[in-house]
Amino acid sequence: MKLFTFLLTLVLVGVAQGETYTVNQNGTADFTTIQGAIQAANTGDEIEVAPGTYVENISFLGRDIVLRSRDGANVTTIKSASNDYAIEIQFNETESTVIDGFTFN
Repeated sequence: MKLFTFLLTLVLVGVAQGETYTVNQNGTADFTTIQGAIQAANTGDEIEVAPGTYVENISFLGRDIVLRSRDGANVTTIKSASNDYAIEIQFNETESTVIDGFTFN
């Protein structure tokens, strides 16, 4: 019985889906900055970013989230707001963290 309960728990955890947040600089989305969306997100959430150049220094804050551009790297850029990093991943994020479809400069 304990094994069944454990397996059922694994199946239910695998099916659970997080929230999806949208980012667009023109204010027609949930957030106007990527970092703002990350700060609202929890592990398992997804952030979809509209085309544009986002001048930010982004930290994942230890959250395993999916950060994805809506239309790909040719039209979606993350540019460092300083001479430091554009994206920081160093607070125990795992292989579940995904960054997809961006150009960095």
